Amino acid sequence: MKSKMELPFTGESEKEMYGEIDRFLGMSARYSSAGIWRAKIAGLAGGLIFAVVFYVGMQYTEDKTKLMVLMIISLLFGLSMLCFYGSKPFPAMINFQKVVEEDGAERIYSDMKTARRINGSSIYLGSEYVFDTDGQLFRLCDVKNVYIKEMDNKGLKVYYAAMDISGGSGDGFVIIKRLTGRNEEKRIQQFMEVKKLFAFDGRYARN
Repeated sequence: MKSKMELPFTGESEKEMYGEIDRFLGMSARYSSAGIWRAKIAGLAGGLIFAVVFYVGMQYTEDKTKLMVLMIISLLFGLSMLCFYGSKPFPAMINFQKVVEEDGAERIYSDMKTARRINGSSIYLGSEYVFDTDGQLFRLCDVKNVYIKEMDNKGLKVYYAAMDISGGSGDGFVIIKRLTGRNEEKRIQQFMEVKKLFAFDGRYARN
């Protein structure tokens, strides 16, 4: 994959604005050839480390089957990261390129400069765009719902503020932030503080 898109504009000012957007979102750092190789090496190293841990654990137990399976899974994960990660275009990069080409760097850059960060989140909210510094860009008009999403984490229920994206800048759901309130009332209060930032009248829901 190329480290940067072929820009649909030639002016130096637009190129500079594109560069600022790219750095702010971490697009090239994450999806460039160098970024992909860093992820490959990290994935391989992580798989090998866990495989070694499970192998050592096998030496101290009679029932080795479960640890052996986990060791094999760890090795396969590391090898799959090395061989297959980045072999196909990343949807986030495709969507980013599409939005920049259609809307222009200047419009996105201007909105980025006034975007406000959602506290405790990687997301900045502008008047036209949603900027996720984990490497995603969406049009605000493509946010179709903002809601509480319940997920399972090792048997424990964890709650997040999330948004559904559907339109020209992407499809799917995006986690906004974790809701850390100790009870449902506190979590709903945290959620409503996030939801009102979107000026969005989507219904309160739990998925």
